[in-house]
Amino acid sequence: MQIANSRRYHFSLGNSSYGPIGFCAQVCAKSHTEAVGKLKSALQKSTGALCEVSLRSVDESLEYLTVYFNPACIDTRHIDAQESHDRTK
Repeated sequence: MQIANSRRYHFSLGNSSYGPIGFCAQVCAKSHTEAVGKLKSALQKSTGALCEVSLRSVDESLEYLTVYFNPACIDTRHIDAQESHDRTK
């Protein structure tokens, strides 16, 4: 989605190159602060204050795997890149 005068903000939370979990997201917004708010809002709308993603495996030996997100802990420190929608600018 493109918003007038907005930028794409890429969030990196966790790094699967160095640890067991990596999480990234890209948000279109007019500022760093707005991008954080939009990401938090999107996560909170899914299940409330703590979000979870559950996977079921076709292999019965893995009964479940659940990943939890805590939107309250996301802030502008987690933005690792930004770009204009118009790459010629």
